[in-house]
Amino acid sequence: MLQKLSSLVRGSLQKFFAFFSNQFLGTLIALMVIGPLAAWVGGWFTGPNTYRIYFVGDLKQNGVLDSWWGIKDALSDEQIDGVKVEMVSVDASPDDAEKVSKIIVGKEDTILVVGHFSSTASSRALNQYMLADPPIPVILPIESNPDLDVRDNSRTYSPLIRLVPTDDLQAEEAVNFVEEFGAKRIWVIEDTQLNPKYTQYIAAEFIKLIQDRYDRKRYLANCEERARSVSYDCTTTKKWASNHFRAEVVLRTNLLNPPPLNLVQSLDIDFVFFAGQEENCLLATSELANFFKDLPKKPNLLAAKGCERRLDKFPNSKIEGTYTINYVPPSDFYDPAYPSRPGKEAGLILKQIFDRVRQSRSSIKGIVDTGLPSAFRYIFKWRSASDVRLALASEMQKSIEKTAFLIDPTAANRYDLKFKKDGRVIGKNFFVWQLINSGDKLQFVDYRKTSAMKVTYQNKSNNKSFSRKNRLVME
Repeated sequence: MLQKLSSLVRGSLQKFFAFFSNQFLGTLIALMVIGPLAAWVGGWFTGPNTYRIYFVGDLKQNGVLDSWWGIKDALSDEQIDGVKVEMVSVDASPDDAEKVSKIIVGKEDTILVVGHFSSTASSRALNQYMLADPPIPVILPIESNPDLDVRDNSRTYSPLIRLVPTDDLQAEEAVNFVEEFGAKRIWVIEDTQLNPKYTQYIAAEFIKLIQDRYDRKRYLANCEERARSVSYDCTTTKKWASNHFRAEVVLRTNLLNPPPLNLVQSLDIDFVFFAGQEENCLLATSELANFFKDLPKKPNLLAAKGCERRLDKFPNSKIEGTYTINYVPPSDFYDPAYPSRPGKEAGLILKQIFDRVRQSRSSIKGIVDTGLPSAFRYIFKWRSASDVRLALASEMQKSIEKTAFLIDPTAANRYDLKFKKDGRVIGKNFFVWQLINSGDKLQFVDYRKTSAMKVTYQNKSNNKSFSRKNRLVME
């Protein structure tokens, strides 16, 4: 009897433990399989805990770190839809640009990119950002190559903002200066080592504009064609053109492959245009000093945008005159906040875009404008960086040529910026800076404010002068 009872108890316990172990094992397996899946699904619905703006550039390049602190100063404690917006810096050289941009596109928290602080680097990265789905808005702080207008033909707008005017305008300003200066024989030096996308374009565009503007045959043909349609005498124009149309590019070289000394000295060069980056500006000016040190006639040097922080350390007496081009007046160069200005502008613009996004998403229309799927996720508080990118792009598009962004680096120096559909800034111009001796130091001044700017060309036959204004009327 006891044996039967003991056997019954053991059987019952075995069944109980077998059932319990099976249930426990099943539960454990379920947790192991379903748990991560549930977490993934939950994460997919709720989205990232922070949204990120990626600040990308070569942090060893002068001015990039300054811009980082500028944007951090202007943009802090931002939130979109209750989610914190975080700034993340990425150290990337132009060679790394494509690889880094692909990584940023693949991240679920990316809402915007500021960078890459180089036309060469941005030319390799922009395709990744603009062709993402949806596109990642980009602010280009200092890139000026006009060919960076990358867009998907299937979309009517690509969210891109450029904070500086483009190099076609810079080349035009350089040629205007050449003409006003009365230069005749020009040497173009390219620095293709660090940022070839920038330097090759500006050199080629400068040469093209010189050739187009000083095409004497075409100029006279236009005059003769005009004379056939109206009562117009081309005699004065022909006399003026015969003396004026002499400017030409007689030499084009690479900075790291200088030409023979005797060749340079035989060309009677009176003007040098340097298309290069800041890091090699002193190398270029030192080379020029060596080429012309034994000649009584020394050329004038005009350096393209980006050389200002090196040229003011160059002894001005080694060449005839030193000039550079920039998109701000030279007085701004001596503002302590000058190095951080690109980042500060980007931050202030972003802050206003965020404000407009928040205001827009406070209304039903603003929510629906980004699309019904986005609106559905917004209503149920499912976070999505893609939805934020759509909202940012929408506000950027609404502001095209209409809405101004207030930039106030100091309370006394406020200005507005507007942008075209292709992202180009409206209203910013290039300035020619002149390097002068000011007491015991060198200083940049605005060339057009320190010169009479009436360049005359003497016609030998009648000693009559024609100003640039006269030439524009003739055309």
